[in-house]
Amino acid sequence: MLRGLLLKDLLVLKKSILIGLAILIFYSVVGIYDASFISFYYLLFFSLLTISSHSFDEQARWTPYALTTTTNRTKLVQSKYLLALITAVGGFLCSILMTITQLVLKSGTFVLTISPVLWVALYIALLFNFIILPILFKLGSENSRAVIFAIFALPSIVVIIISKNNSLPSISKEMIDTIIKILPYIGVISISLFGILSYYISLKIVRKKDF
Repeated sequence: MLRGLLLKDLLVLKKSILIGLAILIFYSVVGIYDASFISFYYLLFFSLLTISSHSFDEQARWTPYALTTTTNRTKLVQSKYLLALITAVGGFLCSILMTITQLVLKSGTFVLTISPVLWVALYIALLFNFIILPILFKLGSENSRAVIFAIFALPSIVVIIISKNNSLPSISKEMIDTIIKILPYIGVISISLFGILSYYISLKIVRKKDF
């Protein structure tokens, strides 16, 4: 059942994925933008597929129909979270591939390295999905647009305010080195907790929602 729901989402998104990949591959090969920029936008593009999936479902009135079959609400929620994980990891892998391709085309050398930017982008992509999925289940894709825009805009606003007020605390080199060492562990633990919390919030919303 879960496999069928996931396959349905991937088939619906097939055209969007192919068009997006074609555009991103073009920019990667041409080399207009550097590898970090391309990598980040690969992950951003794949993250937005979750919103597209909800939008297509609403247009087709898929959820009410699915609930008349053997599909239950828990499986519907699980399929969306699984889709979010697959698209984020897919974007991550494509980013690595395109980074290597651009490196080979420019320098003629092959070095398999994963930039810290990619790990940060993967974390942001997963966090973004874990935040918006409960909102999409609660409000729907159409009514969620303003909220999603605010989520995108808020970090930029905070950074601008902090930079203008020079309110960033001074951190010693030793502290920075310590943070860098424990950052991967903090990232894995925090994103796992966010994911679990987000899933149960979405499940609670969907179980109470009248479709």
